[in-house]
Amino acid sequence: MPDRSFAGGLKTWTDLITACRQNPELLAYAAPELRALEQTLADLQAAKSRQVLLGAEKQKATAQHLALHQKATDLAFQIRSGVKAFLGPRNERLAEFNIRPLPGHRRR
Repeated sequence: MPDRSFAGGLKTWTDLITACRQNPELLAYAAPELRALEQTLADLQAAKSRQVLLGAEKQKATAQHLALHQKATDLAFQIRSGVKAFLGPRNERLAEFNIRPLPGHRRR
């Protein structure tokens, strides 16, 4: 069963290149493909390096996003609290600010 991991594939392909280089009689048969495989492996390693770098950038962006989201949540809470304090907890206009007003007094 072939190894589908990056490291496993890289080792398998590198071993194949080494084996071909150690058997020069096969180079005439596989030279174009061997050169293509070597170039592809170089491109693959460059792509993997870029992927790792972007992964680190993604983590930073995610952390920043979460921090800003929390800040926006806190500021919205403060604004709604101020509006509720200004208008009163039973004012129907609170609904405009996505705040549920307390129900009015019920008569018995």
